[in-house]
Amino acid sequence: MVPQNVMNALLNYNWPGNVRELENVLERAVINSSSAKLHLADDLEKSCRHLTKDFKTLEAVERDYIIRVLEQTHWKVSGKNSAAQILGLNRSTLRARMRKLSIVPPERLPFDSQ
Repeated sequence: MVPQNVMNALLNYNWPGNVRELENVLERAVINSSSAKLHLADDLEKSCRHLTKDFKTLEAVERDYIIRVLEQTHWKVSGKNSAAQILGLNRSTLRARMRKLSIVPPERLPFDSQ
């Protein structure tokens, strides 16, 4: 018998490992259940909680990474030791992604003359 709280935990879990993870969880539950009621050996709520915090979209990760590379190259988009070369992209591809992700170079400040 599968108690309602166990069924709810199974249904509400994200299953990042898909079918294999489900099989493993159910196998451990069967082995660790000493009665006719299924008892989960895994704490699915804790497992799921740590997975859902601080996630970014793939687009946000791509944007952050491109900006970081551009900053390291002093916003040099093409040529030797450029962001495009480091990222393994054609310069036109990098420029298109920059437009798509709304990445604009910071405004250049004039040099202070003394």
